[in-house]
Amino acid sequence: MENNVSQNEKNSKIDKIFTKANLPPLFGENFSKVNISWKRLNNIAFEDLGRILICHLLIETHLNKLIELEMPKHFDIDYANLNFSQKIKLMRNHRIFEKVGFYQGIITINKIRNRFSHNIEATIEDSEIGIIVSILKKYSSDDVSDPFKEVNIETYSNLAIIELFVSLYCAYNSGFCSRVVMDK
Repeated sequence: MENNVSQNEKNSKIDKIFTKANLPPLFGENFSKVNISWKRLNNIAFEDLGRILICHLLIETHLNKLIELEMPKHFDIDYANLNFSQKIKLMRNHRIFEKVGFYQGIITINKIRNRFSHNIEATIEDSEIGIIVSILKKYSSDDVSDPFKEVNIETYSNLAIIELFVSLYCAYNSGFCSRVVMDK
């Protein structure tokens, strides 16, 4: 029997299941034998969660290419099965991280991503963003042609600041990797 349901119809059925109003509840704070309580999930930031995961994946994709280009030909990154923390520690002293200080920003984003991965109600705290803002400002003060020169970073949301940082890192890393390939 052939199923002629369109992808749009399939997607609309998913949308009807996974809305903020239709998520299953979580166990309440004091869930126990004497106190069975439930907590409604009303404030899930679906978009924030997705954007944080995308930012992290972009960083990891660029980091993988950097490792691939800098390691000996016989090094097989897939076989090494390195996790993100291992990859960033492996490359922490690489010259790409020296000028702008990407390392601490990437570590911060990884901590945020990990929290989002393990806490469905996670948020980005203002205190976490300070290091990323300082990196963006350092870049801005060092580079005359800075595209962020006219941007008042403090007026951006925490998520937008992370995205600015990821854009800067990916552009910087892409340029570096392109040069490595051209020089070979």
